[in-house]
Amino acid sequence: MKKTTFIFILFLVFAGFLFQYAPRAEDLSLSEFDQKINEKEKGLRQVKQKLSWQKKKARKMEKEENYILFRLSRLDKAIDKYRTEIKKIKRRLKIKEKEKKELSRRLNELEKDFTSRKAAIIKRLTGIYKAQALGFDNIIWNSRDLSEFWRRYKLIKQIAAADGELFARLKADYQEIVKQKAATEKKRWEIVEQNEEKKKKLRQLVANQTKKKDLLHSVRRRKKNYLRAVSELEEAAGQMKNLIAELGKKKSRALSTRFGNSSLYQGKGSLPWPTDGVVSREFGRQKHPEFGTFYDYQGMDINAPTGRPVKVVADGEILYADWFRGYGKIIIVDHKAGFYTLYGHLSGIKVSVGDKVSGGQVIGAVGDTGSIRGSYLYFEVRQGARQLNPRLWLSKK
Repeated sequence: MKKTTFIFILFLVFAGFLFQYAPRAEDLSLSEFDQKINEKEKGLRQVKQKLSWQKKKARKMEKEENYILFRLSRLDKAIDKYRTEIKKIKRRLKIKEKEKKELSRRLNELEKDFTSRKAAIIKRLTGIYKAQALGFDNIIWNSRDLSEFWRRYKLIKQIAAADGELFARLKADYQEIVKQKAATEKKRWEIVEQNEEKKKKLRQLVANQTKKKDLLHSVRRRKKNYLRAVSELEEAAGQMKNLIAELGKKKSRALSTRFGNSSLYQGKGSLPWPTDGVVSREFGRQKHPEFGTFYDYQGMDINAPTGRPVKVVADGEILYADWFRGYGKIIIVDHKAGFYTLYGHLSGIKVSVGDKVSGGQVIGAVGDTGSIRGSYLYFEVRQGARQLNPRLWLSKK
């Protein structure tokens, strides 16, 4: 016989006991608590998703901020470099201006000297021309003697040569200064062009720097907004967590008020195992090994050798202790507040109906009564007519 049949029969046999826990107003209250907690947890998940998104945005803004700061640092260095170069160019330009001024002064002096020398030479040539008109030969040939003749001849020749040499030197100096002035002017213009080029590049860098600074302000403003949103969401998440915790406490108080006198409920998650063995079948949805169909299993099978002690998992009162078709010898324990545990396929029973038992007390032994697959313990946990997963109630192995 299937275990669902067993449940139905139990309802008929023990209707007075199993239905003593009927839904009351507290059920609705607990349901409302669960609904509110679920709603708040859903809201908390949504807040956490938004928080995660805002944090990602804030981190992205921080990376962008760091990159802009890096670029600004490079721009600052480049601007400083160009400003230094422009200062050097200005110093070079100042030197060239000074050189040009000095060359212009020397050129002006040479022009004056050249003009003066030119006037003197012209005057002398004019005198010679007049002397020729009077008879230049007479000036030489009227010498008193040969010695005076040679002196006069050499003097005139020396004067002519000196004038020619002086004139040539003045001309050469003038040409050299003109050449130097032209070279200086050319160099000065090259420096001026370099200066203008550097200034243009500097203006571009400063403009780029201004754009980067504006972008940095924008990024920092957006980062600040994201961080503010993160802070607000974290605060909201904290408040929601506190609210969920408070609702949990209220639910626990409600459950404690309702189930506080049940040792089974109080020990949930830490109850001792009813026997030592290996779990061969779990609670819940199972697949039939032969037919491949799925079914819901309402308890837990624990493989153990015949005769191994079976212990009650919490304080209670023996509700049933006898043979039951399909389950062999079974014991049903009432743990108050509508909670029950069931122990099936026992080889022996050591308690009687109405006995008070304490958690950990031996109430029977593992066996194979009513079993078609050998020795094992069938164990169930119930709240009223609802089967519960034993794993959630027993201590972790």
